[in-house]
Amino acid sequence: MAWADESGASSAGGGLTYNASPGEGGAGSWNNRQSTENAALVDDIQKTNDFILVLENQATIAGVSSSEIYRGIAFRVSRVTGSPVNNDLEEIMGPGGFAQTGGRTSPTPPGTTPFAFPPEATAYNETTDSLKFYSNGAPKRITYVGNVTPGSTEAYYYGLVKTELIAIGFNV
Repeated sequence: MAWADESGASSAGGGLTYNASPGEGGAGSWNNRQSTENAALVDDIQKTNDFILVLENQATIAGVSSSEIYRGIAFRVSRVTGSPVNNDLEEIMGPGGFAQTGGRTSPTPPGTTPFAFPPEATAYNETTDSLKFYSNGAPKRITYVGNVTPGSTEAYYYGLVKTELIAIGFNV
């Protein structure tokens, strides 16, 4: 499970970011996705793809069905009401976002989820620079939950996790 709410130069902790705030631009900014890639985003996607591939290869070697070994859920946490619109990851990690779709509004193959946040991410390779392969098809290895309310109760978060685990086939 991954929980994410922001990633930008002004996010807590700084570090490598996707520069996804509305005002962030220039080379390497997510907002400039039609002409340039963000190296941190591509690196994170590649590490996730590699991690899943290693798990599934090891499962195959062990004689286990490789497509049944990994399931992931990305929970995109909304910003706190009243806070500046800053580094919102909905376009990247939310339902219909780049990680799930490869950043194309007319997805290939037809029937996969289209990108919901134009302009298209044409600077990126929709297959190798996203999690599209693991987010579509059968079985879906990664699902996406958007608009998670920040600062909620334990029961709220438990309910979200339980609902998503059941939706991807776990008995809870």
